[in-house]
Amino acid sequence: MMIAGIESEDIDNIAYGTNELLTAIHTNIFKRGYLPKNILKDKKDLMRANVFERYRNALTKKSELMKADLYFSKKLTEKSLRRMGFAGREMYFVDHHLAHAESARFIAPRSKSIIITIDGQGNGLSGTVSVLKGGEIERLSEIYVYSSLGHFYGGITEVLGYKSAYDECKVMALAPFGDHSKCYDTLIRYFYVDRLKIVKRDPMRKYGRCVSLFLRELLSENEKKDIAAGAQKVLEDIVYELVSNSIEETGIKNLLLSGGVFLNVKLNKTISEMDEVKDVRIFPAAGDAGIPIGAALLVNRNLSNIRTNEFSSPYMGGSWKDEEILETLKKSNYRIKWEYSDNIEGRSAEMLAKGMMGGWFQGRMEMGPRALGNRTVIADPRDVNSPTRLNTTIKRRPAFQPFCQSMLKENEKYYLINPKGIDGSYMIMAFESTERGLKETPAVVHIDNSIRPQLLNRNQNQKFYELLKEFYKITGVPVVLNTSLNRSHEPIVNRPDEAIYDLVHGKLDFLAMGNYLIKLNHS
Repeated sequence: MMIAGIESEDIDNIAYGTNELLTAIHTNIFKRGYLPKNILKDKKDLMRANVFERYRNALTKKSELMKADLYFSKKLTEKSLRRMGFAGREMYFVDHHLAHAESARFIAPRSKSIIITIDGQGNGLSGTVSVLKGGEIERLSEIYVYSSLGHFYGGITEVLGYKSAYDECKVMALAPFGDHSKCYDTLIRYFYVDRLKIVKRDPMRKYGRCVSLFLRELLSENEKKDIAAGAQKVLEDIVYELVSNSIEETGIKNLLLSGGVFLNVKLNKTISEMDEVKDVRIFPAAGDAGIPIGAALLVNRNLSNIRTNEFSSPYMGGSWKDEEILETLKKSNYRIKWEYSDNIEGRSAEMLAKGMMGGWFQGRMEMGPRALGNRTVIADPRDVNSPTRLNTTIKRRPAFQPFCQSMLKENEKYYLINPKGIDGSYMIMAFESTERGLKETPAVVHIDNSIRPQLLNRNQNQKFYELLKEFYKITGVPVVLNTSLNRSHEPIVNRPDEAIYDLVHGKLDFLAMGNYLIKLNHS
């Protein structure tokens, strides 16, 4: 509303992507996956939590309990919205997985495609398979919450000592270091694919979202890296079979994907390399951050019958003018110095080429979990020590976790293998690196030779594109290391004062914010 310049009275209709009533209650009571000391560890925890798990598993699309849950969820939501000043507005509640599917449609609204959604849970489901034909979505199958792949992978995340619904990326990153055969047979026997449905077998099934209790005992003799490898392989194989069956049944070879599980870039790479797949597109905010967008698009289309244009930009957040940035700099209590630059791209590229690492704060903030060039930490991808510097200062991530890159799209053929021309604009798809890529940009190539790029055109983000161009002119390499501008376990920065905080406490060499170049003042 602030960005659009509108007030609450300008809003006529409200779209809300629904979820189960007790999900928030469950999380608030047990704080599962957010505070390590509260991760469920024993069967006493399971007995308490299973009150919620039995409830959640009973929520199927046909159950009376689901209808009652949605009724009370809507009433609470309406009450909260009235408190926020939206009394009297027409409210439209959109099914969780339909909202995911609508967000996927946004990527290619007029294509003939299969839409697959997979996540932890939402409205009694953990996944759906649909087809998009003639602009309409037809749901073909539903995967119930007790067979959730999202809960399975989250449980593995907890077994490894990380936070579920947050640290799944660490499991994916650790997997290439392990031997999947050590755990694969132990895990895969609890799953099977029945045409367009994923089914989880007992006893794993009965643990619901508390599956880490079962997995911890099941995998107690295995090394962490092998557990990660086995879980990643199970995830890829199960979804591979689901995708294969969907293509066989529909004859459609184009895929649109959404839901938190599709934040797993290695899974997406596996799907894109399937012989029967022609094209794969994934909504950048594939997790629940995309739910409001999908819900709003659906309601708008139903009310106005206006067809939405194809998604073209992830930059939907707030922005700050140079005058506002300068005012923030003057008010800062930190010992910093700054100068105005008419060529902030060139100055930043020069410092990167000298081995410095810096913050890049420009324009409107990107949506979704990936840094796409407006709230970004940048470093030299040629320097194999860049990840170590980042991990000992601002990021503090495990050494095995790789860093992403941004690349000039016109140079992609020299640095990655992409024979199908799969879209790589949003760091949500992994690719195989070329030998040249490994040689010239070792800091952004993982141990399994995979990379996670943002392939950038000038019209997508002109200022960031010019930075890459300037770096290319100096070094001959059209790539920069790109990771989100935030400290470990903190959200990506949004405001100028937050960026200054990260410059100081993250020990960055510089911060390029608007047209201001900012450094620590050591004098």
